[in-house]
Amino acid sequence: MSTRQPSMRRRAFAFIALACFVFVTILSAGVVADRKSDDGFDVIHDDDLREPELESEPAPEFFFVYLMRDPERTDAKAKEISSAWTTMMRSAGQGAELFAIDATMFACRAERKYVNEYIEFFLDQPETHYVDINGQKIYRKGTEDAPQAATSAKKDAELKNKRIDAKLKQRKAKKAAKLKKKRAKMGEL
Repeated sequence: MSTRQPSMRRRAFAFIALACFVFVTILSAGVVADRKSDDGFDVIHDDDLREPELESEPAPEFFFVYLMRDPERTDAKAKEISSAWTTMMRSAGQGAELFAIDATMFACRAERKYVNEYIEFFLDQPETHYVDINGQKIYRKGTEDAPQAATSAKKDAELKNKRIDAKLKQRKAKKAAKLKKKRAKMGEL
């Protein structure tokens, strides 16, 4: 059984769809408009003086799920599968979003801290061939293309996520320190 890679047109469509999705996600993250009073001066609210929360929303992770080749599967059937999987994940209390790009490929946006659980979920599904996260392919056990290092790729992804989380915590700590200095300076004036 030979597996064919998605065509360039499908890849381009997937990339454009993902880029649009990322753009919309960034816009919906809450861009705060400048608040000015009627006389043109900045308005300071109590909310602006609060300590920044160290546990803000985690950055989303994007990855692709490739399905086993099935000539009878249509795009409509793939959308049914993606909506069923999304429903299953949401009923488990997790908020990943899954989008059917074509009959063999899904794009997924998930919270970084739950990525490993999502990957396990997708790999447990009989329709899944492999998951592609940051260029790493993680195959289902029992597929003919599954390399021996599938588990080490998963561990590498976990380590990378831990490093990214550590960097985010450092940035937040620096930001909090900078804000404290700014508040102290404002108190002196």
